[in-house]
Amino acid sequence: MRQLIGFVAGCLGFIALVMAIVWYMGAFDEINLGLHGWIAFTLGVVLTCVLGIVLMGLVFYSNRSGQDDRAG
Repeated sequence: MRQLIGFVAGCLGFIALVMAIVWYMGAFDEINLGLHGWIAFTLGVVLTCVLGIVLMGLVFYSNRSGQDDRAG
């Protein structure tokens, strides 16, 4: 479980780094969003990535723990 939390934290840090680089390069300058739009955009990106990471983590966990073998 500790490795999973570290992996999720690392992935979120990587996503934040990529977003910061894109923001610094000026890719978001032409987008006219207010504060609420940016909050919704950020939450959408982060929550979608977290959902994908958690689901893939569960797939790997069930495979390693033998749950898949018992179900088949």
